[in-house]
Amino acid sequence: MTLTTLLLLMALGALVVGGGAAHYRVSAWWLFGAACVPALLVLAIAQREVEERCGTEGVGGLPTWAFVACVVSSLTLYGAATVGGIVDGLRLGASQAYGAAFLRGLVCPIVSACGVALVLYGFLGAAFHCFD
Repeated sequence: MTLTTLLLLMALGALVVGGGAAHYRVSAWWLFGAACVPALLVLAIAQREVEERCGTEGVGGLPTWAFVACVVSSLTLYGAATVGGIVDGLRLGASQAYGAAFLRGLVCPIVSACGVALVLYGFLGAAFHCFD
């Protein structure tokens, strides 16, 4: 599977999960909370990997696929939280609930983008810590 295919599948998954959550009136903050679980695992594994010496098997003592699965699921769920937040924000804005629309339509996507930045920081730190 190429990187482009993986990114397209992640984007499609984020659109489907975020749109489905908005359709069933699941708050985007629940998606954000769900995205934080694998993100915490990514950061913990990345920290452990950075502390290990170079040349060991796996990432942070785990198989590489487990680390990649945490990264992919976290980024997909952050994307879903962004999509769900924007859809909820538009729906709530139309019903004149401006406070909730602001929180879900603007704040949730911004905080999700910060979560994506942290996950990518941990991923890149673990991937490139042995390069001099």
